[in-house]
Amino acid sequence: MIALISQPDSPAAQAALRQVLSGMTRPRIGYIAAEPDPQWHYFEPVRAMYRRLGAGEVHYLELEQRFDADTAQRVLECDLIHLSGGNTYRFLAGLQARNLLLPLKRHGESGRALVGVSAGAMVLTPSIDTASLCGDPNSVELDDTQGANLLPFLFLPHAQPQLKTAAAALARHHCYPVAMCDDHSALVIQGSEVLPLGQPEWLAAPLQSA
Repeated sequence: MIALISQPDSPAAQAALRQVLSGMTRPRIGYIAAEPDPQWHYFEPVRAMYRRLGAGEVHYLELEQRFDADTAQRVLECDLIHLSGGNTYRFLAGLQARNLLLPLKRHGESGRALVGVSAGAMVLTPSIDTASLCGDPNSVELDDTQGANLLPFLFLPHAQPQLKTAAAALARHHCYPVAMCDDHSALVIQGSEVLPLGQPEWLAAPLQSA
């Protein structure tokens, strides 16, 4: 099961998290940071949130200077992997450099849980090109913006009505639908079923000619 979230504190996001965690007993959580967080300023509230929801161990993984291969393996073995928010281009570059995109895809395809928050949600889709609409700068000069390709659509977090034209252009360019989720919306995906929470809006991809 996969949850795609814009803002984790929203009621829709909390409902999505409870649904993903339902049926698990003290699940092990693996947290992958989009950017270094040496003081755990962003990680600690997420760890506390999962513990309130009944989780057991919560492992933190950084992709840059403090990357640890043993921790990465523990994270990949967890019941749920949480991909944090942050700069999407930097996050994807880190996942590419550590060869983690395919393991993440296999984790999701095996039926284990994934939670992507903003940037963490976009990296699970075929492309992170929606990140530019959220204002993310490509400060790492990333050329390959292909994500884990675990889902058959693009995801636009923090969506606002004025972004609809640009998002529709991306749908046409990539031939994938775009899910526009404002900060009060989320998606839960189980197999081929997509459960909308809040009021996400879908922009359809163009029909392919025969």
